Amino acid sequence: MAEVKSVDGAKVSDVEVLRVGVIQDRDLEINQKMLEEYVKNFKANVYGTEIQVNLEHNRGSEAAGWVKNLFVDGDCLMATVEWTELGMEKIEKKLFKFVSAELASRYPHHKSGKLVSNVFIGLALTNTPALKGQEALALEEQINKLISNAHMFKTFLQSLKERKVVSKEDKALMNTMLEELPVEEQEEVKADVAEVEAKPEEEKKEEEKKEEKKEGEENLKDNVQFKALQEQNVQLSEKLKKIELKEKSVKDYLLSTNRKVGFQEADLDEVVTFVSTLSEEQVKGFDQLFTKLRAVDLEVKGTSKTTEELTEEKAYEEADKEAAKRADATKRLLADCLSEVYKERGLAK
Repeated sequence: MAEVKSVDGAKVSDVEVLRVGVIQDRDLEINQKMLEEYVKNFKANVYGTEIQVNLEHNRGSEAAGWVKNLFVDGDCLMATVEWTELGMEKIEKKLFKFVSAELASRYPHHKSGKLVSNVFIGLALTNTPALKGQEALALEEQINKLISNAHMFKTFLQSLKERKVVSKEDKALMNTMLEELPVEEQEEVKADVAEVEAKPEEEKKEEEKKEEKKEGEENLKDNVQFKALQEQNVQLSEKLKKIELKEKSVKDYLLSTNRKVGFQEADLDEVVTFVSTLSEEQVKGFDQLFTKLRAVDLEVKGTSKTTEELTEEKAYEEADKEAAKRADATKRLLADCLSEVYKERGLAK
């Protein structure tokens, strides 16, 4: 990568502009002697002005930089370029990554007019250079950032390799950092990245476990409360059913001044319990069977309760029935509803 450094506040870099060999798409063969002549004629100022770095070989464009020196390094011709703000912007934003030399096989000396061989007359920023295999241009800050990113990534990657388990978050961070590296460096760590990807995910943190446990306990508590409410509803339904059966038993099965056939008041609870075990069809059968019972002489056997006693008892039964319905509808305690209904009906003692 062609590094751009700061020299006395200016951004300067040495870039490769030519090398010994054949430029295939120009069918141009470059030898070592030619490189040396380009340097010699540059120093002799054959061209006559400071050589500009233009954009895409547009020699009339604003300068992206100025060539301050030419020198040979091995089999390469190098140019020392001082970049302008325009050039730095183009490089920093990666709008241009390479340079392309402008050469003249014969060029007139700016004073004598004598034709001189192999004169370097310009340099252009371009993305389609004739000289292939160049390192991409980059400002010093970009290079430092890449070096820093690569160092941090390798340190982070090594720590992940040493773990037995790796979280999803750390794997995602690893891949994000990996994307910031140059392609060639990504290839270098490809095997290590795959090794980390294959590791099992990290166990849940203690805080997450506590939160899940708390949530589970709350759900369990809600389930217990729901089951308790269901059980209470079942009990209320059973109580309501017994109240209805008790009311039916008083009406249809107990002895009274108007009924000569029936059960004694003392047998009421037993009758209700028995009838509650029957299906609807069985209750109908029991009613039909009950009508076949033999009448009893009440004057001999004794009378049932007085009308006033029956009326009071019926009032309590109706109050119990209303309280059960109210408890079922409002999800309140039956005892609270009973107390409320008794007060409303003047039955509280």
